[in-house]
Amino acid sequence: MRLLDRYILKEVVAPCFLGFVVYTFTMVMDQILNLSELLVRKGATLSDVAHILLYFLPGITAFTLPMSVLVGLLIGLGRLSTDMEIVAMRASGISLYRLLRPVVLFCGAGWLLSSGLSLYLAPWSNYRLMQILYRVAFTQAKEQIKPRVFNESIPNYVIYIQDIPATGESWKGVFICETQKPENPRIILAREGRFQINMEKRQAYVELKDGITHSFSRSSTNPENYEMTKFESSAEEVDASSLFPQVEVQKRDREKDIRELFSSIREREPKREPTRSLWIEVHKKFALPFSCIVFGLLGLPLGIVNKKGGKSTGFVLSIGIILYYYILITTGEKFAEEGKIAPFLAIWAANITLAVAGLIFLVHSARERSFWGFLRRRAAEVPGPAAATLRRAASNGRSGGIVLRVPRIFIKFPNILDRYILRRFGFIFAMTFSSLAMLFAIITFFELIDDALDNHKPLYLILKYIYYYLPQMLFYMQPVAVLIATLVAFGLLSKTSEVTAMKACGLSLYRISLPVILAAATLSGAAFYIQDYVLPRANRKANALRNEIQNRPVQTYYQLNRTWMRGLGNRIFNYNYYDSERERFNQLSVFDFDPEEFTLVRRISAVNASWRGNQWLLDKVWTREFKKGQTSGFKIIPRMTIDLPETPGYFFKEQKMPDQMKYLELKNYVSELALSGFDTVKFRVQLAQKLSFPLVSLIMAILAVPFSFMMGRRGALYGIGVSVGLAMVFWGTLGVFRSLGYVQVLPSFLAAWSPNIIFAIVGLYMLFTVKT
Repeated sequence: MRLLDRYILKEVVAPCFLGFVVYTFTMVMDQILNLSELLVRKGATLSDVAHILLYFLPGITAFTLPMSVLVGLLIGLGRLSTDMEIVAMRASGISLYRLLRPVVLFCGAGWLLSSGLSLYLAPWSNYRLMQILYRVAFTQAKEQIKPRVFNESIPNYVIYIQDIPATGESWKGVFICETQKPENPRIILAREGRFQINMEKRQAYVELKDGITHSFSRSSTNPENYEMTKFESSAEEVDASSLFPQVEVQKRDREKDIRELFSSIREREPKREPTRSLWIEVHKKFALPFSCIVFGLLGLPLGIVNKKGGKSTGFVLSIGIILYYYILITTGEKFAEEGKIAPFLAIWAANITLAVAGLIFLVHSARERSFWGFLRRRAAEVPGPAAATLRRAASNGRSGGIVLRVPRIFIKFPNILDRYILRRFGFIFAMTFSSLAMLFAIITFFELIDDALDNHKPLYLILKYIYYYLPQMLFYMQPVAVLIATLVAFGLLSKTSEVTAMKACGLSLYRISLPVILAAATLSGAAFYIQDYVLPRANRKANALRNEIQNRPVQTYYQLNRTWMRGLGNRIFNYNYYDSERERFNQLSVFDFDPEEFTLVRRISAVNASWRGNQWLLDKVWTREFKKGQTSGFKIIPRMTIDLPETPGYFFKEQKMPDQMKYLELKNYVSELALSGFDTVKFRVQLAQKLSFPLVSLIMAILAVPFSFMMGRRGALYGIGVSVGLAMVFWGTLGVFRSLGYVQVLPSFLAAWSPNIIFAIVGLYMLFTVKT
């Protein structure tokens, strides 16, 4: 290998590796928090967490490796072009075609690695990941039963838990409605309970202690036929299959390697069974790795003509090309599934079009002709107004005009130097932020495309989901973008000796970094606003759309749509239907219970109930009162009025989860739960995080400033690498401390604020000790 080849490879390998790390980290960023909580709070073993991450990575890397190849070429060759090294090579008689040799070698290596992942390793790891997730989910299925929420996921059971301690081992205050026999339902109340799973036999039990069972026959005309049974302990086997993911012995098409796919095709063809989906997977496993070669043909000419933007423009350009590639291949896959086009053409169309475009660009670049200039000249030959516009643009002519001179207003801050630094920081921040947004859109689209196709859902639902979930992901990505922008902006200023010039003019590093610190503080303020006024509604919309795409029951957030709900104080309502316009219930039952003993004190049943004035009017009523586990009174009343604090508006009010509440809403919710004696540990951690997390952008800027000045003249790539490393450390720390707060190892304040405090102290110490 000659010196030139080694030099080109050295230039493209570093940004390729960096792009690979950035893309992979972006895709696993959300999983880091989930895995840390799984390890600390839910009791999963370290081995399970490590295996989940290990099996998760091959499928991700098969996706990110071709993208990284394109980024490496565009950034590496863009740097050579920016520093006029490509001009020097051409002046020395080196043809552009000569540069193809190291580029083809580089892309060929990427193609081989990606092929190994796509054809064999990724399908195997995806199947193993599904198996281990099933096993972990089986053992952690009880986590799906939340306190103060009516859980109806177990067939024929409605389960309501008053409280679940932080240890999660037992339930306090259990209310169960069992309807295996609809004509004879049972109401069970117990002081304690727990959910037990026998994984080997795949059985689940609800164990209850110190409880009473209430039962009566709805078919009976006499409501006096009422039975009560006390028990000290009880174990009921339940059908909990809906809590666990269903794993079939037979692999799905996307979890088969290439040999298994061809074997399945050979088995189906003699039986005349459809093989279209199998051929689509076959072509995908070859086409996606081959994109490394296609990106090489396209990246070489685009990289060397990228002179003004350098590395930053190369990164943005790569995102645009990747977005086009995956949109085209996804659209083709959908058409192939519907039988509109052949699988080969559907999957390979993106490679073919980009390869043709790359060859055209390559030929024009080798001849030192501008392809865009060629298009302008051809288009300008067309008669009409458009031609005149293009000719004026090509001539760079400027029409005369009136020049107005406005007196300059002197502003002490931000001065011209502050605005220069802010422009540099703002450009890199906007570029990074938009790139991460496009990357997230691509990742999410491919994450849900299989569900949409399997469930025959239109693709626009995925786009709507991305639209509504994007604010949440950008909320998480904003600190990373601030970190990268700060490190790269000051890194580039240091590399070009502009920081040295500023210091020579008497400016300290503190004064130089002030506009970026203030900009980060402004972004933190914007994060507070987004968290309170944008995310709650957007998250609810996104959750509903995701459930629709995956064919899950759409979660309702209005109590109007529920037949079970908790009232004010110690009361539970059950009804068949509630007419909000007429303010009328059908088949209403009201359960009043003692919160200390968790036993019924009164039960009211009415055929109809309507709101009259400021009272509820009940028709065809019977009431039963209890004392010390025995019936103390029973009445049958044709019609009665009752004063309840729950007005009609209460049954129509919106129910929100903590992450869908504003700060003050969650604060009031925590106070209400605490007054009722419930465990509020998790909610207090989430409340504290609503104040701590928006400030992460400011913390990242404080941390990045001294790092950027310490990098010296190493440049942007080094800064991006450092920023990704810091982001990974911070994200892991955030997840661990949050989980420690959930299990009460740390107070809620420290669980939420410790990562900020630790990284802020480190950043401030480095900032005050850096030479200035």
